[in-house]
Amino acid sequence: MIYPIVCAILFGIMLGIGICGIVLSEATAEDAETYSCWVLCRPETGGVMVREKPQKKSAEVALVDCGRCLETDQKERNGYVHVFGLAAEEDSGWISARYVLWSEPKEINHKMLVRADGRVACRKWIGGPVTDWAEEWDEVYVYWMNCEWAVTERGYIRAEYLD
Repeated sequence: MIYPIVCAILFGIMLGIGICGIVLSEATAEDAETYSCWVLCRPETGGVMVREKPQKKSAEVALVDCGRCLETDQKERNGYVHVFGLAAEEDSGWISARYVLWSEPKEINHKMLVRADGRVACRKWIGGPVTDWAEEWDEVYVYWMNCEWAVTERGYIRAEYLD
């Protein structure tokens, strides 16, 4: 007689824990803050790869266009940023932080002048290694730009040096 009662009580407790877990997980998902980020890359690359996991050898889940706005929870791991709302088979993935901007870029598509006291570094990606140098008064073709970085035909240049 005690065995069925104990089983019923345990079942009730387990059911209650399960329901609480579902309610808590839904509340957490709804309360999670989302932010916008933008993809900044050179147009000739065709876009930036989104990966299943935050590592270079992970499976590719999507290719996003330069200038595209994505949603993120700002989780960062191994130099990658977690993004979602991809409108692809996989809704979320990881994109290299080298190509992520936290403020909206604008499409420029015209030449600008380098303005500096000396030469300016042209980088492989945002904050990456120097691949070229631009001298003051050089003209560079700018594809995309925000308040911090510009994507040019010669690489990524700090926007403050362009006029």
